[in-house]
Amino acid sequence: MKTKYLSFLLAIVFSLFITVTAAAEPIDLDKKGSIAISMQDDGKTIESGSFTIFKTADIWWNVDKYDFEYADAFAKCGIGFEKLDSLNTAKSYVDYIERNSIEGTKVEVGEYGTAIFTDLSTGLYLVMQEDSADGYEKCEPFFVTLPINGEEGWVYEIDASPKINIEQESNPPPSNIPQTGQLKWPIPVLAVLGVLVFSVGCVLVS
Repeated sequence: MKTKYLSFLLAIVFSLFITVTAAAEPIDLDKKGSIAISMQDDGKTIESGSFTIFKTADIWWNVDKYDFEYADAFAKCGIGFEKLDSLNTAKSYVDYIERNSIEGTKVEVGEYGTAIFTDLSTGLYLVMQEDSADGYEKCEPFFVTLPINGEEGWVYEIDASPKINIEQESNPPPSNIPQTGQLKWPIPVLAVLGVLVFSVGCVLVS
């Protein structure tokens, strides 16, 4: 069974900072899982680009709850895990990765528009699009936890569908409308800064 995150987010993180009762199914910390990233645009499959993942933290049992513990490469980053639903947090990790030349695992988007990362240990992963798809902007970075808490227990095979945007022309061609003696001033285009919203909702599919 797989869990599919809808929207870019996709994302995120179900909180591991929760109390788990004795009756709850424990996480199998030794079990391997996978993250499959699907590239779709209004039903159209996008078969180009690449994604890179970085394991930023391990999961461990802390008295009465599961917590994150920095992976070795991020032990000194000091960013924390409190706001994993924030794009700024994801970008802070990206900045740390770039400044410290941390290497991740890269997979090309292949047939059916999917990049699949397999044989993954449990933990918190940062996903970055290293190479954008042809004709599209890069997806924003986001986090994925492995496993996630599904309706029927912990899910170790995760499908992620990030939001993608068509690449915009930086310098659109000028209008060819002829002048009629009246000076025409260009109409300014107002750029609206969208607020990225992360969704923790998920749908279980067979």
